Amino acid sequence: MTAGQSLGVAGERPHLTYFPVDCLLSMVSTEGVEALSVGREGTSFPDLALKAANLPLDVVVSIGGRAWSMKTSRLQAMAAADDAIHRRLAEAHHAAFCETALVSIGRAKGSRMGDLARWLHRGCEVTGRVSLAISHAHLASLLGTRRQTITTNLAEMEGMNLIATRRTLITVRDLAGLARISDKPAY
Repeated sequence: MTAGQSLGVAGERPHLTYFPVDCLLSMVSTEGVEALSVGREGTSFPDLALKAANLPLDVVVSIGGRAWSMKTSRLQAMAAADDAIHRRLAEAHHAAFCETALVSIGRAKGSRMGDLARWLHRGCEVTGRVSLAISHAHLASLLGTRRQTITTNLAEMEGMNLIATRRTLITVRDLAGLARISDKPAY
């Protein structure tokens, strides 16, 4: 999977369902603002495997890496025939719903820097990497802000020794520090 790759368009039914290994997929609005990210804990379209009609959002690869894939129709047939598979897909769908809720609450209550810290922390968690290849412009689009805001916030985080940046590569030095300043509400 390569960063920026489109995996699905809102309103359509994708032929393949993806299972991230060490990449990060983002479900985004038509403007490119992220509502949900999915990593190795889930699947690109858990609701489709549970018989939803089509995609509610566009799906893009935010951080490139590896993913397994299978035909969506085959996964649906497997879920219909096997309760354990159906249950696991329902759990992935529930996790996606909870992540979406946390993102919404965090953005409503928090700061741009906190939202960026949450995103970077999540990116490291789900990819298993400390270095994330992503541009300031793409981060700005995903977080619904300006590139200059991302650049300023990254510089401030770098000054706090939480991260190191180099063009389109962000290396996290202090994951726990990012978690402390993130806008992820606790349940």
